[in-house]
Amino acid sequence: MKFFVYGAKDDLSSENLYINISKLHGIPVTNERIFRIHFKQNSHKMIAEVGKPIEGKFNAGREPVWTILNNGTMYFICTADRGVFNKNPILVGINEPYLYVEYFD
Repeated sequence: MKFFVYGAKDDLSSENLYINISKLHGIPVTNERIFRIHFKQNSHKMIAEVGKPIEGKFNAGREPVWTILNNGTMYFICTADRGVFNKNPILVGINEPYLYVEYFD
């Protein structure tokens, strides 16, 4: 899958949004581009995929994931209300026992 950020109209906009969201959270920009992560939240299996609402039992509404960031200790799942227009992303520990990460090509 080719890299994109939800809401961006083209490749350049995707890259600029990714950089700006990373800066908002103080995360250095790297070449790592996360497409999807599988994780557990309160023993419920969840899937966060860029461009889709989070699958599973989670109180994040039905808004899509814009991007997923990694600061080395946590994954930051960013939706419009959680991490894009504020500093309150959905956080997932990098060492969670049920965690599988998929990357863009």
